[in-house]
Amino acid sequence: TLRGLADQVPPALRAAGGYKVHDDLGLKVPALEIRIDQERANVLVVLNPAIGDLTRGAFADYPVTELREGNHVVPVIIRLRAEERNAADKIKSLYVFSTQQHLIPIESFAQVGVGADFPVVPHYNKLRTVTVKSFARLGELPSAVVARAQPGPGRSSARRGVRWRVFPALAAGRRPEPR
Repeated sequence: TLRGLADQVPPALRAAGGYKVHDDLGLKVPALEIRIDQERANVLVVLNPAIGDLTRGAFADYPVTELREGNHVVPVIIRLRAEERNAADKIKSLYVFSTQQHLIPIESFAQVGVGADFPVVPHYNKLRTVTVKSFARLGELPSAVVARAQPGPGRSSARRGVRWRVFPALAAGRRPEPR
């Protein structure tokens, strides 16, 4: 996983003489996970857009209609109450319309649970990216710390698809130019 790969870099940087090592991935936060059994949903004639509308209506401000009061237009929105949105058990009891206009409980074709996920995964040049940052000791160049920490010939190589990139422009306070 991305977090696992990001956790392998700080010990190498610390061993190479870096300090205050941290990354920009952050900590995982609780996230609602709905795993839909497509075969069961198809048997119950429940479509994916109906499930999407249900979850959007439960957690976001889902516009239903508008009311007019004189010159003012007041949007009417639906959303679950805060105490219902925060409990996975309450979400299991929601119902979704099938194409035959029957109400089907979501727990009959989906597993609802709470997991952990990163709120934002940074990207650079359309690739998922974790930037691990470190300071060099006084009188030492940052490039020397990175050169000692970087896997090279004779050391364990990085996994396939993982690249070490050093941006000298960052040391000078500028943002690197995308290629």
